[in-house]
Amino acid sequence: MKEREAIRLMPPAEVANLEVALRKHPDDRDTRRKLLEYYSVSRGAQYAEGRRRHILWLVENHPESELLGQRGEIVPEARSLWLKAITGKSTSPETLVNAASYLMRTDNALAEELLLRAHAVRPEMNVSSKLGVLYAYAIVGADPVAAKKAKAKLSVSSDPIILRHAGYALNPPPRAKGDLHSEHRSLGLTYLERSIELDPQSWTTQEFVQMLKAAEARQIKYSLPFRESFDDAAKLPEPERLLWLAQVAQSAYLHGATDSRAEHFALARKCVDEVLRLAPTSTNDPNYSRAVLAANLISGLFAMHDGDRGRAVRHMQAATEVPPADYLAQYSEFAAHRLAAWLLKDGERQTVIAFLERLAAMPHAPKTSISEAIEDIRKGFKPRWYPV
Repeated sequence: MKEREAIRLMPPAEVANLEVALRKHPDDRDTRRKLLEYYSVSRGAQYAEGRRRHILWLVENHPESELLGQRGEIVPEARSLWLKAITGKSTSPETLVNAASYLMRTDNALAEELLLRAHAVRPEMNVSSKLGVLYAYAIVGADPVAAKKAKAKLSVSSDPIILRHAGYALNPPPRAKGDLHSEHRSLGLTYLERSIELDPQSWTTQEFVQMLKAAEARQIKYSLPFRESFDDAAKLPEPERLLWLAQVAQSAYLHGATDSRAEHFALARKCVDEVLRLAPTSTNDPNYSRAVLAANLISGLFAMHDGDRGRAVRHMQAATEVPPADYLAQYSEFAAHRLAAWLLKDGERQTVIAFLERLAAMPHAPKTSISEAIEDIRKGFKPRWYPV
């Protein structure tokens, strides 16, 4: 969104003013959020030091903060502060989860204990995704005993979320073309396949596994940050090409929104343009609806970046002018919500409501949550996915 870009491009004088204001009012969450966002872009030691300083202050003073939960960054000096924060029976579940996110790379056993404590205190707090990542870290870590224990727990787990996130964590984007056949990747694939067996409706996991297998079969890269991702699409048979391009486009856009690097946005634009170019002759592609939906949503986001609201509206309308497909409403949800929020901010309430109504009509759509969003918009409220 524009706010994040504006924060990351703040002039030094504005950053200095925010720092002064924060020293006077250290509990001002919004100001600290902006400074953390500003310092999150990799621009040298000065920025790393700024982010480190704010993280340490939060750990010492507000270890429960969701600002800490966004990233499990390794700040060496924070360990003693985290150990202090988790002492005592009254420690909040949020603090326990934040501490576990920090410690899971360096103290796997303690991190697992903290996650289980948090779940015991607040059973409705789902820590399964964190446990899956934690077990993956143990498997790839230097402690063979911890790796063995993690594998044993995953081998008997019946929690699809734990298995799914362990599989994802064991299959990060490859750093080299030969980095596709490791034991860890193969093991991660078995966890992903078991999670699908336990949760057959996990369509995103199914698509991820499909891409992994296509990448392995053809020795090509399946995700960012790699410029070859677009060229690799030409190596795929036509039934796989649209989905590949759509997935790369989504990943590229997310990377660009996170790090503001022009090459990531450029790759996303290139991929969605190619999807929309191929679409008229690819209507029989089993992934046609999902690919065209995603391409139009991301094209709509780029139209808003370019200041062309009319074009963004046309892309939002075209996104759902595709044949119905199972779970289509959940596909590319991040882009749908981001574009909808941006258009709502620009006053396009009816456009967004019509888009959401078409999504709700898709097979297996989450009708309740979509209806709640529509009702909120009609009443002049922000839907729950609207950025804070």
